[in-house]
Formats: sequence, C-alpha cells, structure tokens
Amino acid sequence: MAAVAGPGSWVFLAGYLAILTLITVATTFVTPDPAGRDLDDPRDALAVLR
Repeated sequence: MAAVAGPGSWVFLAGYLAILTLITVATTFVTPDPAGRDLDDPRDALAVLR
C-alpha cells in the first residue's frame, strides 16, 4: 500500500528548507574570512578570537 501525500504536505518541507537557508545565510556573515591565514597553525586559526 503506497502512502499518498496530502495537498499541504509540501509546506513542512518548504519551511524546513527556509530555516536551513536562513541558518546558512546567517553563518556566512558571522564566520570570519580565513584568507591569508595558515589554519594549520592553531595560533593563527584562533587569532580572530583574541
């Protein structure tokens, strides 16, 4: 017996994807730019936190 999706079943999926998109956009602006730093060196990787 196959499950049949109701007419509003896409709303939950769209909401979930919207939340994930907002999280992705927010972290893009919060995460520091690693350009020009050696992230293998722990002192340089944590330089933004100081």
